Amino acid sequence: PDATQILDLWKEVVFNLCEGVQEYYHYYICYLAQMIQDPSNKKGVAIGFKSLQGEGKGAHLQALSYVIGEDHYYSSDKMEDFFGNHAEAFPKRLLVNIDEVNGTHNYLNNIKAKITEDYCILNAKNHRPIKVRNFARVIFTMNNVNMTFDMGSEERRFVFFESNGENLKYKNKVGGWEKIVKHWKKAEHVSALY
Repeated sequence: PDATQILDLWKEVVFNLCEGVQEYYHYYICYLAQMIQDPSNKKGVAIGFKSLQGEGKGAHLQALSYVIGEDHYYSSDKMEDFFGNHAEAFPKRLLVNIDEVNGTHNYLNNIKAKITEDYCILNAKNHRPIKVRNFARVIFTMNNVNMTFDMGSEERRFVFFESNGENLKYKNKVGGWEKIVKHWKKAEHVSALY
């Protein structure tokens, strides 16, 4: 199969996460392509995905981590991993996923800074803090479809998509997401996605 056929499932999952709207899907694909092609030029925008559990939010990001290198991807649902005294989520990363964004309102100013600032502080335990480049793009994922994440009507740093629900069919298939992610980890898929 050619690269397009290899990527069909990944593209379908992402399309559905982008509300099944071609314009939104194109925007997100361009966002990812820019991250890979020009990593030092952040655009100052974070992407958010809202859906039910089991629609592929984390799975599609895991597939991206195989392209950029798993050391350059970080995902957690603990805000202290991103903004705690010795947090190391942002330095040396291209992509961070703030999963289950409940309770992030207390961190809103920190989040905005990480989205736009070119530098961040690496404050590893038992080491002197150092200033490092911040290349990380931020993606939010949330399962609570009734939750709102109000950033203000004037906010330009956040783009949110709500899944159309079509990816739930993969949750109940034999092997489900585990089988899909295993396929996405194969070298031919990683190469095609790149």
